[in-house]
Amino acid sequence: MHFVSSLSLIYDYKSIHGEKPYKCTWDGCSWKFARSDELTRHFRKHTGINFSRSDHLSLHRRRHDTA
Repeated sequence: MHFVSSLSLIYDYKSIHGEKPYKCTWDGCSWKFARSDELTRHFRKHTGINFSRSDHLSLHRRRHDTA
């Protein structure tokens, strides 16, 4: 198995061994994640904040429409 970076190795190790050190701090939520970016994405479900690529594309298009 070839890893692109040391982070790839760490993420793979955590997924294989079930390590999930990133716990959701939302009251009543017990979800845990192996990676911090997964926790961030999950937390947005609680807050209703969603930054998807389609949001960025819409903003980009509006900038060109007004120029």
